Amino acid sequence: MSPHVVLTYPHALAVAGGGTVHCVRLAHALREAGADVTLLPIQSRSESLFPRPAPPHDSEARKVVDGLTAAGVDIQPLPQHPLAWWFDGVAVRRRLRALLDERPVEAVLGWWCELAYSIGLLSSRNVFCGLLAAAPYSLWWSRPSRPHWLHREMDERIVAGTARRVSRVFANSSHTASEVVDLLGVDPGRVEVIHPPLSGMFSRPRRLLSGKIERLIFFGRLRAEKGILDLIEALGQLESEQWQLRVAGAGDADAVARAASRQGIMDRVTLLGQLEPAQLAGELDRAQLAVLPSHTESFGFSVVEAQLAGLPVIACDAGAVGDICRDGDTGWLVPKGRVDRLAEAIRQALSDGEETIRRGERARDSAHRLLLESPAERILQSIDAWRSSRVSASGGIVS
Repeated sequence: MSPHVVLTYPHALAVAGGGTVHCVRLAHALREAGADVTLLPIQSRSESLFPRPAPPHDSEARKVVDGLTAAGVDIQPLPQHPLAWWFDGVAVRRRLRALLDERPVEAVLGWWCELAYSIGLLSSRNVFCGLLAAAPYSLWWSRPSRPHWLHREMDERIVAGTARRVSRVFANSSHTASEVVDLLGVDPGRVEVIHPPLSGMFSRPRRLLSGKIERLIFFGRLRAEKGILDLIEALGQLESEQWQLRVAGAGDADAVARAASRQGIMDRVTLLGQLEPAQLAGELDRAQLAVLPSHTESFGFSVVEAQLAGLPVIACDAGAVGDICRDGDTGWLVPKGRVDRLAEAIRQALSDGEETIRRGERARDSAHRLLLESPAERILQSIDAWRSSRVSASGGIVS
């Protein structure tokens, strides 16, 4: 019999970002691994307080929803709490109770802290309760609002408390695993590192590149913490070099255009907007170098996708990026916020085409090994092991 796995997600599927990509891919991967999957996305834009912004229109996520539905994923959207995101888990608990009364559920996997009010219920029903730790916790812990005593108290009760009480924490990188242990106080023995499912769409055979490196690409959210403005400033220092930059992603495109105009390089920057995966794969095929200087990454989807396409990557040594991009081997790592060091790394890549190509080849080989792993199967194995241990402990069958 196929295990029934419920995924909860703290945002609407129309909210762009690595978390949504991770959630959607995991739902598909669990289905491919043989699980029945129910997805409970909360119709929220962000971790917000009253008055909460309206959720995005369903039409913005229609392709995502249609793809999941066609794969057999049961999607049941839940309303956001009218007062604060801290209470979004109330609707999750109500829906989980109804699901448990309808049919057996082997496991529930939450993304952030949506299971805060459901752990006791799941434990009483002998249901595995897991946390998919994929957030930049250090960034969250240092946010401007946190000095307020209420935010600190709720972080401890809702965010950290959820992580400490679940059956197991699946961290998307060793960096995130360290954060949930050091910041949230989770027992290291209950943390397992399982990277997100990757898309084979971006994987390419070894690239036969030669000649001068000129075609650069940035892709990701267009906001300051992703490093796009640092990149524009760095390229302004390389006006005498031969290069063209193509920028793909949703966000504040006007801010990027204004920054490029101030640097006098707008004629060499092309803003592509948000691309479909197949379109992005085509852009990666044409590029020669990916520059992705994000200030924080809990995993680094963009870095891995660029590497799968055989591209060397210039990135910031921030978050989990150092786990997947090795300075001097598969790319360049620079300190975050150091625009001068970023400009120098780009100059090196442009001036030594042969070395840049070699780093891209090694990057492709390294990322391809991640592609061969099956995160969904590892999660299901961990759930089975937990249930087996419960059977042994109780001397009978777990219902």
